[in-house]
Amino acid sequence: MKKYVLPVFIIALASFFILPSCSPDPAPVPAPVTQPDSSWWNVDTQKFVTYYNFVSGAQNHTILSGASSDKNKFSITFNLPYIPAQGSYQLDCSNTGASAACMEITYNGLRYRAGLSSAAYLHADSANQRAILNLNATWFYNTINPDDSIAVLGSFHQPG
Repeated sequence: MKKYVLPVFIIALASFFILPSCSPDPAPVPAPVTQPDSSWWNVDTQKFVTYYNFVSGAQNHTILSGASSDKNKFSITFNLPYIPAQGSYQLDCSNTGASAACMEITYNGLRYRAGLSSAAYLHADSANQRAILNLNATWFYNTINPDDSIAVLGSFHQPG
């Protein structure tokens, strides 16, 4: 019995050093959201992030948009030929004035807009010569069924 103890001990000790070196690499840790082009928004308690935002437009309006997935995205339309970097803009899709913006959130494939009675505003600021649009917690209503609503807040960044 004693002659088997030493070989078993040696095998156990060797496996202690060899097996960890054969294990697969751990999964990579995702990078934090620090990219200047990224935007984030919360719908109720669920957070969405997009790392690539797009600006498109024409002479009288400009659109900032981004998508976390096909079913979860945002779109902000300004009645200006640029994305503003200062000021506050009332979220009112029926207003075509320069002091208003239209914001839509697509959540789980359904479109929502800020309600007219909420008097919601998008606050523009800038960093590194890029606009940052901040939205405090605001009620958005389903464009087909106004009884369906979501609470949204977020920070939306102009790409560089």
